[in-house]
Amino acid sequence: MDKIEILGIVVIIIGGYLLITIKLFWDLKKKEKKFLQTSDVEWGKIPSRNYDIKEFQVIKHYFLNSKKDGFFIDDITWNDLDMDRIFEIINLTYSSAGQEYLYDLLRRPVFDKQILEERHFLIEYFSKQKDVRKSIQLNCAKLGRTKKLSITDYLDNLLDFKKKSNFKYYITNLGIILGFAGLFFRPDMGIMFLVGAMVFSGYTHYIETSKIEPYIQSFQYIINLMNASKALTKDSNLQTVELRKYMDRLKEAQSHTKKFERNSFLIMTNNNLTGPGPETIILGYLKILTQADLIKFNSMINEVKKNIEWIYQLLDTIGLLESMIAVASFRKSLKYYSIPELSQEELHINAVQLYHPLIKEPVANDISVRKGMLITGSNASGKSTFLKTVALNQILVQTIMTSMAERYESNFFKIYSSMSLKDNLENKESYFMVEIKSLKRILDAKKEIPILCFVDEVLRGTNTIERIAASAQILKSLAADPKILCFAATHDIELTQLLEEYFENYHFEEKIVENDILFDYQLLKNKATTRNAIQLLKIMGYDDTIVSDAEETAELFLKSGKWKLNANGMEAQECS
Repeated sequence: MDKIEILGIVVIIIGGYLLITIKLFWDLKKKEKKFLQTSDVEWGKIPSRNYDIKEFQVIKHYFLNSKKDGFFIDDITWNDLDMDRIFEIINLTYSSAGQEYLYDLLRRPVFDKQILEERHFLIEYFSKQKDVRKSIQLNCAKLGRTKKLSITDYLDNLLDFKKKSNFKYYITNLGIILGFAGLFFRPDMGIMFLVGAMVFSGYTHYIETSKIEPYIQSFQYIINLMNASKALTKDSNLQTVELRKYMDRLKEAQSHTKKFERNSFLIMTNNNLTGPGPETIILGYLKILTQADLIKFNSMINEVKKNIEWIYQLLDTIGLLESMIAVASFRKSLKYYSIPELSQEELHINAVQLYHPLIKEPVANDISVRKGMLITGSNASGKSTFLKTVALNQILVQTIMTSMAERYESNFFKIYSSMSLKDNLENKESYFMVEIKSLKRILDAKKEIPILCFVDEVLRGTNTIERIAASAQILKSLAADPKILCFAATHDIELTQLLEEYFENYHFEEKIVENDILFDYQLLKNKATTRNAIQLLKIMGYDDTIVSDAEETAELFLKSGKWKLNANGMEAQECS
């Protein structure tokens, strides 16, 4: 084979590599262009993404693993208000960093107006700066989402790994060096020694790499996080005065974590992570001979443990920026919203045209309260929905500084609810036991910061006499506390009289039109005066005798206060 033929082969190989590189670059640009087009379509709309149970568990882990101090929305309140669904309609993020930070943020109402104003500034900035937000979204999309584990799970795995000495790897390397050296003095002995050292090295490498394999993916996400951070700080669209503070945070963290990334290719180029190209195969043999990847692994573990706070600074900064973009999109999707006014004045909530974001055609209501609100009304009239509307608005006010109202004013509050409870079969607890524990946690909560609480049908798990007696005392304890603002809904009209000194009475009502019950869901002053349960029996086709006897019995009870059973059923017995 002459020089021209060899040169031709070299040109073909180089040309092949160039074509592959150009193709990969072209495909990447096409993918980026498609993403940017998709992000334009999705902007300002409710995300259509579907979640499964396992994925939601992964998203929650940043919050669950966090060592942050302070108040957070507990599971009872979070589930009562269907806050997972609220998270879903806000979560227009494309990375694990963004979505896990957003979930954590929604579970941690803040009590510092400056923090909320900083978030509001970012939200407003991203809503107006299209190129800026798209640059961040693109880089976050490249960072991507983890599948089976949370970012914090990956980091915790590395922190829990017990450091191992590199001594045996150095001894193995020394054996191979001595084997090579022996070839020049005693070839026969040198070959035997070299083969033995290489076999031992290969066996050791196989055993040890199988042990560290689960940790490689953890390293990979940290490196992806660092790459995303560098891409953001180098992006010309992001070098603005408004984002300088956040870019500086990323650069500061990069300066402390760059040693981790140095020579990380020794770990990240295992055959199961990249294609088995010739350079990968050659590098693989060199790693078996030198144990370089195992030595580097221990070094990277040490770097993670030394610089975990800086890794979290990368994570939190990227997470904050992307989650605020998601909130900006959420605001645009709303029918209307307002920026709340928060103060430390006497307990109060004032809201104009307040509504629930999960209802397609919501009925808005005004409220202005400075003491507890007791709400009565018929079944399905809107009591529970109203409680949830106020509660979740207060959470969003203290997390993303957004209220679904034309105007919203309130204090800073710790938010609790006791609404959609269930029997606890695992602990063999009845509904009543679950309920009284739920209520007690509110009464026991520390009150340096005012509490806003929501109770739906208090003590529904017990008999009428004890329910009313105990409910009255519990609600009185909540309403009489100067650091608690309580909203409660009940079917027990008796409570409106017993508690009128402590609560303002409000109600929802219905209208019967052509054998149908219609609700307007408008909050009205004073207690409810209508009942619909017996009317529903009639509308559903119950025998007229049952309906008329029930109506008569109810009316007699309201006059006498006693029940009497006769041949036709329950009949009130007049008091003497």
